[in-house]
Amino acid sequence: MTLYRTVQEAVTNMVKHSGATEGIVQLEGNGRILRITVEDNGIGFDKNNAPRKGLGLSGLVSRVTKLGGAIEIRTSLGNGTTIYFEIGSVPIK
Repeated sequence: MTLYRTVQEAVTNMVKHSGATEGIVQLEGNGRILRITVEDNGIGFDKNNAPRKGLGLSGLVSRVTKLGGAIEIRTSLGNGTTIYFEIGSVPIK
């Protein structure tokens, strides 16, 4: 359920805030490793100055960490956002 809520939060953020015309959610399983990518072509944001309303990014990080996973967020203004989750393995590099 935690994993479902994590992906749901990432998709909700994309729909509400990104201004994207396209988004994608990919799941890949390999043995005990699950990789999830949530990506959009929206406006992106500056991670260092992200709004602090609600749980947002810190909630995503907290949920993935509780599952023993890793999360990487790639974004910049004007270039969309890609969020990688990896559960059941060593952290993303």
